Amino acid sequence: MNHPPEPISENSRSGTPMILWAVPLVLAAIMPGLEWVAGERPMAPRYGLVLAMATIVGVVAVFLLAILSRGFKHRVRWSMGVTAMTVLVLFHWPQLTNVGNVVADAVRIPFTSNVLPLVLAVGFLWVANRIGGEWPFASILSVALLIVCGALFINAQSRVSNEPNSTRAAVAAEGSPDVLLMILDGYSGADVLDSRFGYDNSPFTTELETLGFNVASEARSNYGYTYASISSMFELDYVFELGEIGPVEYEAMRNALTGDPELFRRFHEQGYEIAYIQNPWSGSACGSSTDVCWRKGLFESALWATGRMTILAPLVAPVLPHPFNSVSLDHLEAFPELVESQRTEGVPRLTVAHILLPHQPLLLDADCNRHKGADREDLRVSDPDDIEPRLGYYVEQMKCTNDLVVESLTEIFESRADTLVMITGDHGSDSTRVAGVSTEWTDPEIVERMSILSAYRLPGCTDVYETITPVNGARALANCALDAGLTQMPDRHFWAPGSLQGTVINIEHLMSE
Repeated sequence: MNHPPEPISENSRSGTPMILWAVPLVLAAIMPGLEWVAGERPMAPRYGLVLAMATIVGVVAVFLLAILSRGFKHRVRWSMGVTAMTVLVLFHWPQLTNVGNVVADAVRIPFTSNVLPLVLAVGFLWVANRIGGEWPFASILSVALLIVCGALFINAQSRVSNEPNSTRAAVAAEGSPDVLLMILDGYSGADVLDSRFGYDNSPFTTELETLGFNVASEARSNYGYTYASISSMFELDYVFELGEIGPVEYEAMRNALTGDPELFRRFHEQGYEIAYIQNPWSGSACGSSTDVCWRKGLFESALWATGRMTILAPLVAPVLPHPFNSVSLDHLEAFPELVESQRTEGVPRLTVAHILLPHQPLLLDADCNRHKGADREDLRVSDPDDIEPRLGYYVEQMKCTNDLVVESLTEIFESRADTLVMITGDHGSDSTRVAGVSTEWTDPEIVERMSILSAYRLPGCTDVYETITPVNGARALANCALDAGLTQMPDRHFWAPGSLQGTVINIEHLMSE
């Protein structure tokens, strides 16, 4: 009996190794994470986030490949080529949109910005459909992605400080209290809350005073951005001073954020252990001098970042929890347990917590329930007329933060009544900034941004005053806990660019207004 010939598969016709198609598929899965992390430079690269994002994209790629391979069993190489191109298009929608915006500006035809990304996406997929199984396609795509991913990896590199010299052998003085440094991101001072938001925050500050805090009612930040404010706080000195920001400042910042800053070094020398609560912000990392590290939110951060890179980004915000909110909320709710966990018996602890609240996105109401509206995500809006209703969103999220802070501190003080505490904002709010409209910061906007919450529980110490800034606040904390003998520095106020590129200027004259 004559049997019909077996169909000749793509694999039997081609002697080209399958790995030639596997390379671009793997690189296409890795590339979104590398792009995200490279965009965070000069912060220390977060390779865990790259791996998590690659896993998410890889799952999507395997799903697409399975569908194509099932429908075209004898075209495995073609299925892999089409899958790689589909992944590239699907997870690079912001880049395609940017191309559309550039062309639209050049040709002055507005709708081009919406149409061109679709045209490019369809074009790339059409090419992959036609020649996805051919070795020249796989070769060119492999080389191109190797070059791009290599460049992204190199660009993402940042110098991270080496492990510091061990000073943990020191024995703390008997009766040394625990110390808590809590940074509430974007928390404005009472004057701005009253004048700009129409809100009286005295119920919260009164509760803090009842718990033994001294509230500095006229406090201003040293800088208007997180990276400069926190790194200088940790270093007990000004990391960014007048002039251009360059490699020296980058290195000092990274050492403060992820290395062995002066504050941590002094506590280690006095026998303290350092515990750090890491958050999803790119500059937050358990550095080389951290003894106990609490990490949370890697998957949430990866899922959110990956979703923002797709064409479905407008649908992602209402559905996926923003890691800034979700992780910070979890940290605050579990704060007393974190302070007590993984302790070395008999060793006092400095706990550092950078909480990304009440910083936007403004998705939490006063009861800490999450709103599901993408319109609430950012205080910066496209229409100036929409600003006023959004001021209430900030107040709601702040009320949620207030309640959790008081609850956590009350519980901590029940078991460790002598705990020394510094609570400070790194910077204030920016309620009048309008996306697509605001360019240069105005003087009133800068003044609002520099006003911060500042409260200290340092019984028996007298270094706190009404206009204290975070750098001097951290020095006061070290003096009270360690008898460090640090002198008060001049309270200086700088305006450093949010992009981490440019010139640092003096804004002392605005702080007296």
